[in-house]
Amino acid sequence: MSKEQASEIVSHPMILWAAWLRVDRWYRTGNLAPQPELARWRLHPEAQLRVLRNELRNSTWKPTSWPQVPYPKKGASLRHYVMPSIKDQVAFMAYLVLLAPLFERRFRSFVFGNRWYRPMYWNRRLSSPRWELLPYPLFTPRIYRSYAQSFGLFRRVAHWTVARMTDTDVSATDYGGRVQRPCDYSDRMLPPWTRPPWWQQASRRRACWTALDLQLAYPSVELSVLRDSMECLLDAEDQSALLPESGPPHFGTAVPLCDSVSGYPSPILAALSDRTTRLSLASNLVTALEQVVVDSRSIAQCMWHPRHARPTLPPSKDYGLPTGLAVSGILLNVVLSSADDLIFEYLESENKQEPGAIVRFADDVYLMSTTYDGLFALTEQFWKALSRNENPTLASPSSRTNLYIGLTKIRPIAVQQAVHEFLRNNQWTPCEEDGVKCSELMPPKENVNLTTLSRWWKHNNDKNDSRLAPLRSGLERAIVLSNNLGPFVTALVERLSDIGTDTLADRFGVAAASRLERLHELARFDIDDEQVRADTRRTFAANRLVRMWLPSRTAPDGIREIRSSVAHVLQLTPWKHALWRAVVRASALRPHGQRSDNERQSDNDRSSRWLESQLARIAMHRGGKESMNTAWAHTWPEACVDEAHEMPDGWRDLYLSYHRTVFWHHLSDTLAQLWRHIHASSSNRPEHSEPSPHWWSTRAIPDGDHRHVVQFLAAVDRWVEVLYPGSPRNHCLEGWELDQLCVAVLASRPRSAVAGALRSCREPDSKILRVPPRLGSGVESAIQLLSINGRVLPAIDGDTSVLGRDGLAHVALGGQDRQLGQQLFGKNAKRLDRTLDYMFIVSAGSHLGCADYIRDDTLWRIVDDDMPVPAKLAEDPTTLLEYHRVRRAAVGRPRRTGNRG
Repeated sequence: MSKEQASEIVSHPMILWAAWLRVDRWYRTGNLAPQPELARWRLHPEAQLRVLRNELRNSTWKPTSWPQVPYPKKGASLRHYVMPSIKDQVAFMAYLVLLAPLFERRFRSFVFGNRWYRPMYWNRRLSSPRWELLPYPLFTPRIYRSYAQSFGLFRRVAHWTVARMTDTDVSATDYGGRVQRPCDYSDRMLPPWTRPPWWQQASRRRACWTALDLQLAYPSVELSVLRDSMECLLDAEDQSALLPESGPPHFGTAVPLCDSVSGYPSPILAALSDRTTRLSLASNLVTALEQVVVDSRSIAQCMWHPRHARPTLPPSKDYGLPTGLAVSGILLNVVLSSADDLIFEYLESENKQEPGAIVRFADDVYLMSTTYDGLFALTEQFWKALSRNENPTLASPSSRTNLYIGLTKIRPIAVQQAVHEFLRNNQWTPCEEDGVKCSELMPPKENVNLTTLSRWWKHNNDKNDSRLAPLRSGLERAIVLSNNLGPFVTALVERLSDIGTDTLADRFGVAAASRLERLHELARFDIDDEQVRADTRRTFAANRLVRMWLPSRTAPDGIREIRSSVAHVLQLTPWKHALWRAVVRASALRPHGQRSDNERQSDNDRSSRWLESQLARIAMHRGGKESMNTAWAHTWPEACVDEAHEMPDGWRDLYLSYHRTVFWHHLSDTLAQLWRHIHASSSNRPEHSEPSPHWWSTRAIPDGDHRHVVQFLAAVDRWVEVLYPGSPRNHCLEGWELDQLCVAVLASRPRSAVAGALRSCREPDSKILRVPPRLGSGVESAIQLLSINGRVLPAIDGDTSVLGRDGLAHVALGGQDRQLGQQLFGKNAKRLDRTLDYMFIVSAGSHLGCADYIRDDTLWRIVDDDMPVPAKLAEDPTTLLEYHRVRRAAVGRPRRTGNRG
């Protein structure tokens, strides 16, 4: 019965709707989505959820084939990244909506990154105010806690831990005012090593530390290990009634499950209290992951598979958390939870003799101890917990879990050198191929008598071997001492937090000018700071700069400086492809104040020249004398990590193709926001709100200039000519790039224009995104390029066609405008397929922003249906969500009697 119960609760309408809310928000944050599938889901999500619900209830759902895309990675390389279908994303999300709160209650408090979203609030009612946690909500669009919050706390916990180790006071203020301290959090929210009692037995007040990184963590996960980890987390006896809030009772008192979640129906909680049901859910989830098939025909494995990778990697069906699947982040935490438990048990057992600590953010780990003997022993215990090997030595060449430590990413360098010297002592040798050596060490082919790192270090340190003197000297310099916390000082974290605020005082006057100056410093200066990576700092600054409220008197000069900083960051961090959003937005910035048409044209010309100069970096290679020296294909901005081994031909073309794809994506997204702003501004109905001051478009562009900026950005042919120079027949584009180019072409036109153009074509296909050929001027070159690549709809002869579901999904990708409602739902309109059901029409009209134009008789026809509403709800509970939308559209409408036909 438990298997049937698992199928019932994962297909529960409330669970599926909660999953869809999260997936929809995940794509709105900038992740590439398969189109037109996402548009179909947004037009009528209940219909899509109804299909998925039936498949989950009948156990017939199976993931479809997912295309692999060339996701850029630091070090001039590619990442293994896939693009799941929307239905599969929602299905996997539904499992985690049920299981994630249970997993989270068993995760350790030293784990940060990819933690399931849980609201926090500043409790001022306490005598000593502090942060408090609220229950895990069912209905929220957020999947994880924000990166800024989780990474900020991760860095602060590392800082507070080292401060306690070295007996250094944690300052309550800095130049920006009050800063966060450990007393701002309850004991169950922080690991014990942030408190003084943990370090009372320490004989020396100093911190020896190392930072470790797991090699290719996500694609390395062995799914059988994930299954075992899930069962371990869900098989506890106390899961049925009481569950500890943050791991074992050491971290806090037990709390009933119903008190740690909110919005979950009581039958769902009752089902989750059954052990067999929980395990069935976990088993179904892993089985679905094992069935995932990745379409990698366009990307050779050697282009993303490092030559020295020690793990077994996909395409084996038994390995890999798909990077690109929204829930993979928390699943990695599940896999590592057993290692977290083992390390904590080790630290507790060794606390009186050799106190130590661990802090983890996803696959990045900090280990700390007061001596190098303790640090090296802790490092090997971490390897033992990670690999599940009986022998804890780092020199062991294999791992039972298929997870490995990246030996070239160990920090500080002195510790890395010590580890490499230890491995060479255990007969590891440098990689050598065709007479070329690289920095990677390869394990011996035969078994040897391996010693441990801690024993090797203790033996050689006791001998005081002069050959290791430089090594000892480097390790001593890496030690963190009292009042000199070095890489663990959180001044920059606090500074980013301070700059990230957006109060009314930050928008104008001296405060705004000071904030602008600090952001330029973060973007341009080489700040030697190990607490925040340079590329993270620069990307943060670039994205904040384009969202600034610019002082009116300095706007023209300020815009020029902002573009200069954004271009600087893009050149230095080419793997940060999300910067193209900042590039597009920077090109859309306009000065405040009254502007004539000539001045606006001059603004457009300057913006165009600047944007073209940035796009030239990622233009397709023309070859010969026509090559552009500014293109990254010719002057690559970063060195390859593995310089000893050449990458196969074609990897740079894929790298740049993804950059162009992301540019088209952010261009269309920016256009959609601008269309929405214009639509909101032009509304003459009192219940319609004005554009929000939180919208980027409100900050970046003065009132009255939004249509001019749309005209500037919507000239797609201008950007096509830069990115695809020469004849369109010379360019064969990949599917991911064609999809986003199609989206950009559609987004450059109002929805009414898209609808009119579609009615002269055949009905679009539900699988492949295509554009109609008659979209007007400014996109002719783009349509010609798409036509050559098979992405233009064939025209029809004779009468115009009507719009069905797929046609309206294409219309939804256009810009929001007020003419569409009259065109689709006007009194004499006959432009919709008559087979469309009324629920779909109302849902589509609401999403398209023209529900006001839906005819009264259509709405009342739904209400007056022969089948009573309660009977419909009993047959299909998702109908309630549709009726809520109908009610909102029908409120205030006159009810007409008579002929309902």
